Amino acid sequence: VANEKLVAGLKKLNEDLQIPRLGDVCKVDLTTFDEKVLNMANDSLASGSPNNNPVIPTAEQIVDLYHKAW
Repeated sequence: VANEKLVAGLKKLNEDLQIPRLGDVCKVDLTTFDEKVLNMANDSLASGSPNNNPVIPTAEQIVDLYHKAW
């Protein structure tokens, strides 16, 4: 329950601060995004940056994060 309240509060804060979602600032449509998102995730893993996290995500988890940000 607490985590749901936190997520709801953060979403509201983002709205209040007018922080755009990824889909609002991408210069591509959702179809093109979906065609490229797995490559984006693999590029992210290849960069080594995900290794800086306590849990290293899989490409599928990164794709899921990108979709949540959309």
